Amino acid sequence: MTDNIIDYEKAGREIVGKRNRQRGYADLRDVIEDVSERLNRVIEERINQERNY
Repeated sequence: MTDNIIDYEKAGREIVGKRNRQRGYADLRDVIEDVSERLNRVIEERINQERNY
């Protein structure tokens, strides 16, 4: 079960780092949008996995 745990803090740092490298600063709205998209993909994948079982 531990392999299903998402490291939100690490994901947030990666996104902020990516934004900082691309534009020189991190816009909180962009970070929230990226995290939301990532979570939606994870949720969709989990739903699909459950349907396949």
